[in-house]
Amino acid sequence: MGLSYGREKFQAATLTLVSSLPLRERINNAVSNFLVYLIDEDLPSEAVQEFNHLLKRVTGLEEKLDEGLSFRISSLSNYQLEAIAERIVALHIVLCEAYEMKKTLNHFY
Repeated sequence: MGLSYGREKFQAATLTLVSSLPLRERINNAVSNFLVYLIDEDLPSEAVQEFNHLLKRVTGLEEKLDEGLSFRISSLSNYQLEAIAERIVALHIVLCEAYEMKKTLNHFY
């Protein structure tokens, strides 16, 4: 799908993080509803490794599957959950910047 798709999924995930649900549920929803569907080609190259590490940390899985997601996330501390939420927002910023750069470069070529 590409960078535009990745940006859209991260935007939706970030908006999910600002709901009134408990943080554990917000992260579970952000990851299981939006982020697990992304593939490496949907991300800028500089974000791929961090994204894959983030998913593995949240899901406990080597591959991007949403099975068992709630089980793994329930074992994370509040501190770990806050750090994960911060990384999701930071990666969203990286995607937005990469998308804007690509748009600008496409304008000139």
